[in-house]
Amino acid sequence: MSYAEGTSVPVERSMAELRALVQKHGADGFGCAEEKSPPRAMIMFRIGGAAVRLVIMFPTERDHEVNRTPTGRARSRESSQVAALAERRRRWRALVLVTKAKLEAIASGISTLEREFLADLVLPNGRVVHEELAPRLARWRETETSVPLIPETTSP
Repeated sequence: MSYAEGTSVPVERSMAELRALVQKHGADGFGCAEEKSPPRAMIMFRIGGAAVRLVIMFPTERDHEVNRTPTGRARSRESSQVAALAERRRRWRALVLVTKAKLEAIASGISTLEREFLADLVLPNGRVVHEELAPRLARWRETETSVPLIPETTSP
């Protein structure tokens, strides 16, 4: 079972909760935008001098996760639409959860803003760090045969 599966919390309430949450932690700006194609939403905020952009992708009625039941049976168009809306609500709740956890880790001194939101920091060119680095990391993984879990140390 996925986090917040079956939630009835409206998307607007999750958006408002996110706004209040980031403002509570010192954000001096907040924005939210949605697109229909591709179906996605994003929140943006400025905190500690950094701009952060978090994007949530949503399924459509054509996607297997909403046009099929958990047992694999086909859903009707109406049922697929209901499932897509439910998944949209669930993903907003998951975004609230992860954002809250990251901000709490920062506030508690467990982590830093850069560490928690590195992939989502907006660069001067308008892209986020993840968009810049993901293709490079993929190429690196393709060319490297193995990555050590524990780095080698050299004795002095």
